[in-house]
Amino acid sequence: LLAYVFGLFLAMLLKRDIKGRGIYRTLVLLPWVVAPSIAAINWLWLLNDQIGFINNVLQKIGLISKPILFIAEPKIAQITVIFTSVWRSFPFMLIVVLAGLQSIPKDLYESAYIDGAGFWKSFFHITMPMIRGVSTVCIILQLIWTFNNFENIYLLTNGGPNDATYTLPILTYFTAFFRSKIGYASAIATLMLVVLLVISLIYLKIQKNRENG
Repeated sequence: LLAYVFGLFLAMLLKRDIKGRGIYRTLVLLPWVVAPSIAAINWLWLLNDQIGFINNVLQKIGLISKPILFIAEPKIAQITVIFTSVWRSFPFMLIVVLAGLQSIPKDLYESAYIDGAGFWKSFFHITMPMIRGVSTVCIILQLIWTFNNFENIYLLTNGGPNDATYTLPILTYFTAFFRSKIGYASAIATLMLVVLLVISLIYLKIQKNRENG
């Protein structure tokens, strides 16, 4: 949901006729095209409590007095994983939502403006209803990918500290290859499959309704 909100915000900005719009559209795609392993290595350096760029900058400008343990503190580690996941996934939301925004006829906004509707009324009564279909599809797809997210969490935190960032894919991996409980790991994977099948059926139902509607 955070990725969707951020992607929607940037899509609204990049829809406008601003100078260098093509360059900005290219730059915001970088998180999506960078390999997960490369991205994780860079985030580990940026968030390091000793030599990390972020901690050094925050200390130099006086916002913090001691380094923040982005990976070592359980609550902060959860926020860190969420933030890096949003950073990686928001370009997909942006692309899909931007395509939806560009398909909205300008006449609707002009008519609303003549009738006295401001930005927020146009946003909630024209923009959001018109992109409801693409928004639902991209949110469900992102939900499936997030549910399966392994490399981002594993490379950053290994599921720690103190299991604070443990998810089902991480649990399945450690159960199978470190605890040698193949049967238990298979049961977890089967449960994940059932959940994803349900989500996929919902997605297919929405797609069918869109085609018939």
